[in-house]
Amino acid sequence: PKVDARTGRHVGCEALARWRTPAGEYIPPNRFVPVAEQTGLISPLGNKVFQLAAQQATRWRRAGIDAHIAVNVSPHQMRHPRFVQQLQQILLDTQADPSWFELEITENAVMEEVAQAVRIMNELGQLGFRVAIDDFGTGYSSLSYLKNFNIHTLKIDLSFVRDLIRDHHSDAIVRSIISLGSGLDLTLVAEGVETNEQADFLREAGCDILQGYLIGKPMPAMQFEQWLREQALDL
Repeated sequence: PKVDARTGRHVGCEALARWRTPAGEYIPPNRFVPVAEQTGLISPLGNKVFQLAAQQATRWRRAGIDAHIAVNVSPHQMRHPRFVQQLQQILLDTQADPSWFELEITENAVMEEVAQAVRIMNELGQLGFRVAIDDFGTGYSSLSYLKNFNIHTLKIDLSFVRDLIRDHHSDAIVRSIISLGSGLDLTLVAEGVETNEQADFLREAGCDILQGYLIGKPMPAMQFEQWLREQALDL
Protein backbone atom coordinates (compact mmCIF):
# COMPACT_ATOMS: atom_id res chain seq x y z
CA PRO A 1 0.00 0.00 0.00
CA LYS A 2 0.96 3.65 -0.58
CA VAL A 3 -0.39 6.59 1.42
CA ASP A 4 -0.30 10.37 1.25
CA ALA A 5 2.46 11.51 3.62
CA ARG A 6 0.38 14.39 4.99
CA THR A 7 -3.13 12.96 5.28
CA GLY A 8 -2.42 9.25 5.66
CA ARG A 9 -5.03 8.45 3.01
CA HIS A 10 -4.31 5.65 0.56
CA VAL A 11 -3.22 6.70 -2.92
CA GLY A 12 -2.72 3.27 -4.42
CA CYS A 13 -0.46 0.25 -4.22
CA GLU A 14 2.42 -1.51 -5.93
CA ALA A 15 2.06 -4.90 -7.61
CA LEU A 16 4.69 -7.34 -6.34
CA ALA A 17 5.49 -10.79 -7.67
CA ARG A 18 5.60 -13.62 -5.13
CA TRP A 19 6.18 -17.30 -5.87
CA ARG A 20 4.47 -19.77 -3.58
CA THR A 21 5.36 -23.45 -4.02
CA PRO A 22 2.79 -26.26 -3.65
CA ALA A 23 4.32 -26.91 -0.22
CA GLY A 24 3.48 -23.37 0.86
CA GLU A 25 7.03 -22.03 0.77
CA TYR A 26 7.52 -18.50 -0.56
CA ILE A 27 10.46 -18.03 -2.93
CA PRO A 28 11.55 -14.36 -2.81
CA PRO A 29 11.99 -12.29 -5.99
CA ASN A 30 15.74 -11.93 -5.43
CA ARG A 31 15.96 -15.68 -6.11
CA PHE A 32 13.60 -16.15 -9.05
CA VAL A 33 13.91 -12.83 -10.92
CA PRO A 34 17.65 -13.29 -11.75
CA VAL A 35 16.85 -16.80 -13.04
CA ALA A 36 14.05 -15.37 -15.19
CA GLU A 37 16.47 -12.78 -16.58
CA GLN A 38 19.14 -15.37 -17.36
CA THR A 39 16.70 -17.74 -19.09
CA GLY A 40 14.87 -15.10 -21.14
CA LEU A 41 11.63 -15.51 -19.18
CA ILE A 42 11.64 -12.07 -17.57
CA SER A 43 9.69 -10.41 -20.40
CA PRO A 44 6.77 -12.88 -20.34
CA LEU A 45 6.87 -12.80 -16.53
CA GLY A 46 6.68 -9.01 -16.55
CA ASN A 47 3.82 -9.10 -19.03
CA LYS A 48 1.99 -11.60 -16.82
CA VAL A 49 2.39 -9.37 -13.78
CA PHE A 50 0.99 -6.40 -15.71
CA GLN A 51 -1.87 -8.53 -17.03
CA LEU A 52 -2.82 -9.62 -13.51
CA ALA A 53 -2.54 -6.04 -12.27
CA ALA A 54 -4.76 -4.83 -15.12
CA GLN A 55 -7.36 -7.51 -14.40
CA GLN A 56 -7.34 -6.58 -10.72
CA ALA A 57 -7.59 -2.87 -11.46
CA THR A 58 -10.62 -3.47 -13.69
CA ARG A 59 -12.33 -5.54 -10.98
CA TRP A 60 -11.62 -2.85 -8.39
CA ARG A 61 -12.94 -0.05 -10.59
CA ARG A 62 -16.14 -1.96 -11.23
CA ALA A 63 -16.49 -2.44 -7.47
CA GLY A 64 -15.99 1.28 -6.85
CA ILE A 65 -12.44 0.93 -5.48
CA ASP A 66 -10.18 3.70 -6.76
CA ALA A 67 -6.71 2.19 -6.40
CA HIS A 68 -3.89 3.18 -8.74
CA ILE A 69 -1.35 0.40 -9.23
CA ALA A 70 2.40 0.75 -9.70
CA VAL A 71 4.02 -2.03 -11.76
CA ASN A 72 7.75 -2.67 -12.10
CA VAL A 73 9.28 -2.87 -15.57
CA SER A 74 12.41 -4.92 -16.23
CA PRO A 75 15.23 -3.54 -18.41
CA HIS A 76 14.78 -6.69 -20.53
CA GLN A 77 11.14 -5.78 -21.11
CA MET A 78 12.10 -2.30 -22.27
CA ARG A 79 14.51 -3.79 -24.81
CA HIS A 80 11.78 -5.96 -26.34
CA PRO A 81 10.85 -4.49 -29.76
CA ARG A 82 7.11 -4.88 -29.04
CA PHE A 83 7.15 -3.82 -25.39
CA VAL A 84 4.70 -0.92 -25.74
CA GLN A 85 2.46 -2.85 -28.14
CA GLN A 86 2.27 -5.74 -25.66
CA LEU A 87 1.09 -3.37 -22.92
CA GLN A 88 -1.49 -1.91 -25.28
CA GLN A 89 -2.81 -5.39 -26.08
CA ILE A 90 -3.13 -6.23 -22.38
CA LEU A 91 -5.07 -3.01 -21.80
CA LEU A 92 -7.38 -3.90 -24.68
CA ASP A 93 -7.90 -7.47 -23.43
CA THR A 94 -8.63 -6.42 -19.83
CA GLN A 95 -10.51 -3.18 -20.61
CA ALA A 96 -8.14 -1.35 -18.26
CA ASP A 97 -7.19 2.31 -18.60
CA PRO A 98 -3.49 3.31 -18.71
CA SER A 99 -4.15 6.20 -16.32
CA TRP A 100 -4.74 3.64 -13.57
CA PHE A 101 -1.07 2.60 -13.66
CA GLU A 102 2.38 3.91 -12.91
CA LEU A 103 5.24 1.99 -14.52
CA GLU A 104 8.39 1.88 -12.38
CA ILE A 105 11.70 1.79 -14.26
CA THR A 106 15.02 1.60 -12.43
CA GLU A 107 17.49 4.43 -12.83
CA ASN A 108 20.19 2.13 -14.20
CA ALA A 109 17.78 0.64 -16.75
CA VAL A 110 17.03 4.12 -18.06
CA MET A 111 20.71 4.98 -18.37
CA GLU A 112 21.66 1.79 -20.25
CA GLU A 113 20.27 3.17 -23.52
CA VAL A 114 19.19 6.74 -22.96
CA ALA A 115 17.82 7.46 -26.45
CA GLN A 116 15.69 4.32 -26.42
CA ALA A 117 14.49 5.05 -22.88
CA VAL A 118 13.44 8.58 -23.83
CA ARG A 119 11.51 7.25 -26.83
CA ILE A 120 9.75 4.54 -24.81
CA MET A 121 8.85 6.86 -21.93
CA ASN A 122 7.43 9.37 -24.39
CA GLU A 123 5.29 6.64 -25.95
CA LEU A 124 4.09 5.48 -22.53
CA GLY A 125 3.26 9.05 -21.52
CA GLN A 126 1.32 9.62 -24.74
CA LEU A 127 -0.73 6.50 -24.01
CA GLY A 128 -1.63 7.86 -20.57
CA PHE A 129 0.68 5.88 -18.27
CA ARG A 130 2.50 7.57 -15.42
CA VAL A 131 6.21 6.74 -15.30
CA ALA A 132 8.39 6.55 -12.19
CA ILE A 133 12.15 6.29 -11.79
CA ASP A 134 12.67 3.56 -9.20
CA ASP A 135 15.65 3.25 -6.80
CA PHE A 136 16.56 6.87 -7.52
CA GLY A 137 19.96 7.88 -6.17
CA THR A 138 21.56 4.44 -6.48
CA GLY A 139 22.42 4.59 -10.17
CA TYR A 140 24.94 6.46 -12.24
CA SER A 141 22.78 8.93 -14.09
CA SER A 142 23.51 12.44 -15.24
CA LEU A 143 20.98 14.79 -13.71
CA SER A 144 20.88 16.71 -16.99
CA TYR A 145 18.91 13.82 -18.51
CA LEU A 146 16.03 14.26 -16.06
CA LYS A 147 14.73 17.28 -17.94
CA ASN A 148 14.43 15.16 -21.11
CA PHE A 149 12.61 12.24 -19.50
CA ASN A 150 8.82 12.16 -19.60
CA ILE A 151 8.51 11.07 -15.97
CA HIS A 152 6.10 11.86 -13.16
CA THR A 153 7.61 10.30 -10.03
CA LEU A 154 10.93 9.72 -8.27
CA LYS A 155 11.10 6.83 -5.82
CA ILE A 156 13.70 7.30 -3.07
CA ASP A 157 15.58 4.05 -2.59
CA LEU A 158 14.92 2.22 0.66
CA SER A 159 18.65 2.10 1.49
CA PHE A 160 18.57 5.87 2.09
CA VAL A 161 15.26 5.74 3.97
CA ARG A 162 16.49 2.93 6.22
CA ASP A 163 19.54 4.90 7.37
CA LEU A 164 18.30 8.50 7.30
CA ILE A 165 17.67 8.80 11.07
CA ARG A 166 21.13 7.62 12.13
CA ASP A 167 23.26 8.63 9.14
CA HIS A 168 23.64 12.30 8.23
CA HIS A 169 24.79 11.36 4.72
CA SER A 170 21.49 9.57 4.03
CA ASP A 171 19.69 12.51 5.63
CA ALA A 172 21.39 14.91 3.21
CA ILE A 173 20.80 12.68 0.17
CA VAL A 174 17.09 12.26 0.91
CA ARG A 175 16.62 16.01 1.42
CA SER A 176 18.48 16.67 -1.84
CA ILE A 177 16.34 14.19 -3.81
CA ILE A 178 13.15 15.71 -2.39
CA SER A 179 14.35 19.21 -3.25
CA LEU A 180 15.32 18.13 -6.77
CA GLY A 181 12.03 16.35 -7.39
CA SER A 182 9.97 19.22 -6.03
CA GLY A 183 11.86 21.66 -8.26
CA LEU A 184 11.03 19.51 -11.28
CA ASP A 185 7.37 19.26 -10.18
CA LEU A 186 7.64 15.49 -9.68
CA THR A 187 5.88 13.32 -7.11
CA LEU A 188 8.27 11.98 -4.42
CA VAL A 189 7.72 8.47 -3.07
CA ALA A 190 9.76 7.02 -0.20
CA GLU A 191 9.91 3.23 -0.04
CA GLY A 192 10.98 1.11 2.90
CA VAL A 193 9.38 3.30 5.59
CA GLU A 194 9.36 1.21 8.77
CA THR A 195 9.27 3.65 11.70
CA ASN A 196 7.29 6.69 12.79
CA GLU A 197 10.57 8.62 13.03
CA GLN A 198 11.28 7.98 9.34
CA ALA A 199 7.72 8.94 8.40
CA ASP A 200 7.91 12.18 10.41
CA PHE A 201 11.25 13.11 8.82
CA LEU A 202 9.99 12.45 5.29
CA ARG A 203 6.76 14.32 5.89
CA GLU A 204 8.55 17.37 7.23
CA ALA A 205 11.11 17.24 4.40
CA GLY A 206 8.32 17.46 1.82
CA CYS A 207 7.98 13.86 0.60
CA ASP A 208 4.56 13.21 -0.98
CA ILE A 209 3.93 9.48 -0.59
CA LEU A 210 5.06 6.83 1.90
CA GLN A 211 5.37 3.10 1.35
CA GLY A 212 6.75 0.37 3.60
CA TYR A 213 6.03 -1.95 6.51
CA LEU A 214 4.89 0.95 8.71
CA ILE A 215 2.07 1.51 6.22
CA GLY A 216 1.39 -2.12 5.34
CA LYS A 217 3.22 -5.29 4.39
CA PRO A 218 2.83 -6.95 0.97
CA MET A 219 -0.57 -8.66 0.89
CA PRO A 220 -2.96 -10.41 -1.50
CA ALA A 221 -5.69 -8.36 -3.19
CA MET A 222 -8.49 -9.45 -0.84
CA GLN A 223 -6.40 -8.53 2.20
CA PHE A 224 -5.63 -5.17 0.59
CA GLU A 225 -9.36 -4.54 0.24
CA GLN A 226 -9.77 -5.26 3.96
CA TRP A 227 -6.86 -2.91 4.69
CA LEU A 228 -8.66 -0.19 2.72
CA ARG A 229 -11.86 -0.70 4.72
CA GLU A 230 -9.99 -0.56 8.02
CA GLN A 231 -8.13 2.57 6.97
CA ALA A 232 -11.38 4.27 6.00
CA LEU A 233 -12.72 3.56 9.48
CA ASP A 234 -9.54 4.88 11.13
CA LEU A 235 -9.76 8.13 9.13
